[in-house]
Amino acid sequence: RSLQYITLPDSESMEIAPMTPAFKVTCPWGVYSSELMTSRHLIGRLELNDDNYQAVTKGWIEMMAVHEGYPGHHAHFAKTKSSTLPATFRTSTTAADYLIEGIAHRSERLVEDLFPEEAYRLFVAYRRLHCTVRIKAEIDLHLYGLPVASTVADYMGIMKFDELSAKIQTQAHLIQPGRAFSYYTGMRVLETARIRLGLDPKPFTETIFSCGNVSLRTMLALAEMSEDGRQRVMRLDTPD
Repeated sequence: RSLQYITLPDSESMEIAPMTPAFKVTCPWGVYSSELMTSRHLIGRLELNDDNYQAVTKGWIEMMAVHEGYPGHHAHFAKTKSSTLPATFRTSTTAADYLIEGIAHRSERLVEDLFPEEAYRLFVAYRRLHCTVRIKAEIDLHLYGLPVASTVADYMGIMKFDELSAKIQTQAHLIQPGRAFSYYTGMRVLETARIRLGLDPKPFTETIFSCGNVSLRTMLALAEMSEDGRQRVMRLDTPD
C-alpha cells in the first residue's frame, strides 16, 4: 500500500523483535530501530514491549505497522539511507524530529482505510487525541511544574491507559523533554503546507519522504521548489 504514495528500494526489509531493555523505560508498546547510516543494510526493526504485552492491543499493532513501518519510520529510513543525499541531509538531529515524527503521524491517517475494520479509523482519531494529550503533558510537567502523578492520572483518565503504560509514557516526557511536541506539530505543519501549495497527497508524500532528515523549515523550503531546483539543492544525481 505504501507504493501508492512512495517509492522504496528493493532490498529493504523490516523485522519484528522483542524490545531492547533500554527502550522499555520510555516506550509502552513499541519502537522503531534501524541499522546505522554507515551500514550497507536497509534493515529496520519494530521492537515490541514484551514486558507490557497485555497493553499491546490490535489497535496499537496496526497503528505501529504504519507509524513505525510503512509508510512510516522504516520507509523513511530506507529511502534516506539508500539515497545519494549529502551527509547533512541524512544525519538525524533534534531539529529533524518534527519532520521524522510528523511524517509518520501523518501517515496514520493517510492510509486509515488500510485495514478492513472500521475500528482502525477510530484508533487513528484516538491517536490524534493521544498526541494532543502528550503536548498537554509537556506543558504541565516542564512549564507549570505539575507533579508527575498528575500526568500519570491524565493518561489513565483521558486515554484510559493502564497504570504501567501511563507511567512509562510519562517517563518518556521526563527523559526526552519537548520531543512529544514533534508528532502532532510536525503533522499539522506538513499537511497545512500541502494544502497551501495545492499539492496532491501522492507527490507531496514522495517529496517529504525523499528529502532525508532535515528541519521542518528546510522541508517546507524544498517543497516550494520545482523538482529540478530541489534536485540541484540536494544533489540527488551525484553521490556525496
